[in-house]
Amino acid sequence: MILPKPTDASAVDRATWLYILIGLLVLIGGFDFLFSTGVTAGGMDSTSNTKRLVSLLLVYGVALIALLLRPTKHTFALVLNPVVLLVIGLPLVSVMWSLDPSLSMKRAIAHALTIVFLLLMASRLTLEEFCRALLIGLTLTAMLSLALVFVAPGIGVAQTGSNAGAWQGGLIHKSNLGRVCVMGLVLALCFPRSGVVSDRWLRIVCALSCGVLLIGTQSRVAWMTFAVALLVTAVFKILQIRTIDLWIRLLVLALGLMCFGGLVYFYFEATIEASGRDLTFTGRSSLWAAAVSAARDNHPVLGAGFGAFWFDGNAEAIWYHILHWNGVPSHGHNGYLDAWLEMGWLGVFSLFLLVPVLAFTILCRLRDAEQGGYWFVLLVLHVSFLAINLAGTISFKHSEIFWVCFLAPLFFRHQSVASIQLRFTQ
Repeated sequence: MILPKPTDASAVDRATWLYILIGLLVLIGGFDFLFSTGVTAGGMDSTSNTKRLVSLLLVYGVALIALLLRPTKHTFALVLNPVVLLVIGLPLVSVMWSLDPSLSMKRAIAHALTIVFLLLMASRLTLEEFCRALLIGLTLTAMLSLALVFVAPGIGVAQTGSNAGAWQGGLIHKSNLGRVCVMGLVLALCFPRSGVVSDRWLRIVCALSCGVLLIGTQSRVAWMTFAVALLVTAVFKILQIRTIDLWIRLLVLALGLMCFGGLVYFYFEATIEASGRDLTFTGRSSLWAAAVSAARDNHPVLGAGFGAFWFDGNAEAIWYHILHWNGVPSHGHNGYLDAWLEMGWLGVFSLFLLVPVLAFTILCRLRDAEQGGYWFVLLVLHVSFLAINLAGTISFKHSEIFWVCFLAPLFFRHQSVASIQLRFTQ
C-alpha cells in the first residue's frame, strides 16, 4: 500500500509518514523551480539558495523536535556510532582551520541536520517503507518535471549556455535531473515485486517517466551511471540463479566482463566523441588539475575547510591556476577530489572508510528473508553513488538525496536479522 491503513497506524504515525514524504520531495529537488530566482546555464546552487534553505530548515527543525520528543531505543546507539560521529563531526571540526569559518559552520550544521532527518526516517520507518516513500517521491518529481518540460519549457528546458535544449525539469539543472532519473530507474527496476497493485503501477510510471527524462537531460554522466547500475544488477541476478551451477555462472560473468572491458578499452575515446564530448570531460580535467595545484600551494594537508574551497574569498588563489575558466564554480565536479580540497586527507580517509563499511553492511543483509530485496536496492544505489561521484560532487553534501541513500545502511542496519553468510548457493 502507498499509505498505511488506518487500522495499522495512528493519526500521528500517518502524519509522520506524510511529513517524511514531503521532506524527501524537498531533498530530491522536486520544488527547486519554485525557489529559483531565474534560470541560468549553471543552474541553481542548492547549497546557498535562501528560499530552499528556509524550506530545509523547516523540514530539519521538525525532525529534530520529533526525535527529542519521541526518541527510540536505537536513536542514541545510532548517534554514538563511531562512523556516524565521523561523518557528522569532521565537517564541524574543519571549521577550526577553514578559510571562511562562518561559511563552513553554516554548511556543517546543515550537513548535520541532514543526518538528523535520516535518523528520524530510520527510527520511524522500516527499510521497506523508506524505499517505498523514496519511490513515491521520485515518481512525483519525475511526473512534475515531465509536465514542466512540455507545459512550461522556459522552466523545464535549459534556454541558454552550453546546456541549451537539455531537459532540466523542476530541478533547474540537467545534472540534478539526471541523478534523480538514475535513482528513479534503480528503484523502479529493483524494488521487490509484490502482490500490491499500487506498487506495480508506481514502478511502471516511475520507470517510464524517468526513462524519458533521462534521455532528454543529455547528461552523459547520468547515462553512464545508469549503465553501471544495470551492469551491477545483471551480475547479482546471474549469481542468484541457483538452477545453474555456480562455476557456469562465474564463467559467464567473467567472459561478459572481459568483453565489456575490451569494448571500453578499445572504443572508449570513440564513444566519448560520439556522445558529443571529449576526453577532458567537458573541461573537468583542466579544472581538476588547477584545483590540485591551488590546494598544494595553500592547504594540502587539512584542506580549505568544509565548503570553503570554492567560494569568492578564495577566488584569487583559484584564478591564479584557472585563468581560462569563466569564474569560480561552486564545486569541483568530483566528490573524491572535493573531500581532499575541503577537509584534506582526513576527508579522503573518511570517504574511503565509508565505502567498504557500507558495502559490507549491505552484503551481510542481502539474504534477509524479509528485507533482502530492499537491501539490494541500497546496493545498486551504493555503486551508482560511487560512479556519479566521479564527475559530480554529491559526497559530504548537505540535503543531497543520493548522499542520504548512500548513508542509509548505517541507520537501517539495526532492523535486519540477516545472517552474515554471503554465499549465493545453499
